[in-house]
Amino acid sequence: MANIDVKKLFDTISLLNGVDKYVPSDVPDTPLSGEKMMMIPADMVNTVFVKDMAEIGVSELLDSFEIFRVAAENYLALISIKHPYALQVSVLRAMILSRGILAKPTTSGEAMVAIYAKRAEIRVVKSTNKIKLSEKGEIIDVDRDLIPLYEFFFSENMADIPILTTLLPIFAAIQFQKTNHHYIDNLDYAEAYFKHFKSAMQESLANKYNKASLIYDTVHWMGPYNMEVFKENLINSPDGLVPRGIALKAHSAPAGSALILTQKAVWNAISAFPGTEDMIESYKNQLMIIRKMADTVMTNRLSYHVFAKLFNIPSALESKDFLEAMVSASQLAAIGQAFLDSIAVGSDLAKAKALKKHAEQNLGLYNIAKSAFDGAMVRAKREARTKTISQALLTQKPTEPPPIVKEEE
Repeated sequence: MANIDVKKLFDTISLLNGVDKYVPSDVPDTPLSGEKMMMIPADMVNTVFVKDMAEIGVSELLDSFEIFRVAAENYLALISIKHPYALQVSVLRAMILSRGILAKPTTSGEAMVAIYAKRAEIRVVKSTNKIKLSEKGEIIDVDRDLIPLYEFFFSENMADIPILTTLLPIFAAIQFQKTNHHYIDNLDYAEAYFKHFKSAMQESLANKYNKASLIYDTVHWMGPYNMEVFKENLINSPDGLVPRGIALKAHSAPAGSALILTQKAVWNAISAFPGTEDMIESYKNQLMIIRKMADTVMTNRLSYHVFAKLFNIPSALESKDFLEAMVSASQLAAIGQAFLDSIAVGSDLAKAKALKKHAEQNLGLYNIAKSAFDGAMVRAKREARTKTISQALLTQKPTEPPPIVKEEE
């Protein structure tokens, strides 16, 4: 008989076993594992894992020595796998951790999982022997492996670190709520994060830091709930800790409700277009349902997120009212998409993707509606040429403006 490690075998099987180990919507959301996990020295666990969520994001729980130690543990792990942004990620992780987090231990005790998160992405480690301490516990020297980290703290890039410490968890929280993922390495997400940097008036930082592996690996271990609390605590601080542009977009429509929220915005625009009065009247019941549910969603956003459970909130996506609104929004999708492709083409609203797949299920209605909108626009332009500006514009109806933050899914 061969000598085998039974406990190791059973622990491995336990990690594989369970219906929640494969969820299709989770697939692109790769967990941090191995040396990519967030590393925390064992003696700091009680310091950084807070009990009061009001502390998250606005606290200063670690001193300089402790921040360097956390950065060192993460840096050594990341350089062992040749991480391209080992310096930036390790320092940012340490700075974010110093602001507190809610987490709980796993059964092994060697890892911790962010509260309400799906997987453990935090590893509790013994302190490295590559930091030399005096008898009083003060740093007197570091191993040469840590010299790049030591020098990074004196580089010109360090001026960016406090800004990114505040903004990256907020950016990720917003993105997860809108799209159900923190960062997927593609052009859509790169563009979304560029807009986040721009909204924060930090456009110059986007070229240096808008990288999937940098941002994802910096914040993913926090989990959605901690990011949300981090965001809300900073935004609600009376000290003005978050740029106004980010505060305005911090409460975006949740992933799972894009069809309803987009339809409300589209039909607000349709109702302002000349000659649509009869159509609006014909669909008034569906529009009333859509608008009512859109308002309800924005009042209680996280209940309508596809992963409401990650915020410790019961999901409302299976409620009778929500499903009824989804049916109404789907029924009108072909007309809404026709408007986007005809009248609204080139606008920010036209970038919305939520209606497209539903519109494709009713191509006949889509083609008829698009032809009608195309013809109406041609007639409107022709008639406008013979009128004064006042005559042309006074026929337009005012309408409720679309939300400040539009769905980009």
